[in-house]
Amino acid sequence: MRWNGIGTEGARTIISALERNKFITEFEITGNKVSEDALNVIEELMERNKLGVKGNNFFKASARSQLNLPIYEQDSFLSEKEKGIMTIKTRYDAQVIAHENTERKLEDTEKDLGKEREKSSQLRQELLRSIDIEKEQNERILNNMNRLKEEFMKNEIKYTKQIQESELQAINLENECMSLIVLFSSNNL
Repeated sequence: MRWNGIGTEGARTIISALERNKFITEFEITGNKVSEDALNVIEELMERNKLGVKGNNFFKASARSQLNLPIYEQDSFLSEKEKGIMTIKTRYDAQVIAHENTERKLEDTEKDLGKEREKSSQLRQELLRSIDIEKEQNERILNNMNRLKEEFMKNEIKYTKQIQESELQAINLENECMSLIVLFSSNNL
């Protein structure tokens, strides 16, 4: 079973099956991203089976039937070797539970991170829209200012021409007046 990517869940299933099996004496599971503790439990179970095959009383009916009981109820039926195996299995189960809790927390954190990324993306889009709206408003203001400047320049040119024409007319009128005064003065003399 080496190098198959079994992982933690697969190792738990295999250990569960091997606990009920008394005939398998060798089981290779390296290279499957399985914890060292899980490998140790499997090794202990294989050792247990080897001892059982040699006639050791390891699989006596009372001990086998007690394997599913909590450890505190199994102590009177288990040998030191069996107690060691059960201790390792208990530690392994605790680590698996801790690992699952950590994975759950990681998944929750990843979900939260995804939500935050989505919020960030929405805020970015809103900010970009606001910037575009502000650019459009600034462009309109600049266009209006340029139009007003052009109108002001046109009006200034127009009024300057009118002023120049009025000044020219005033000069012409003044000249006419002077001519009339001179004419009137010369006629009166």
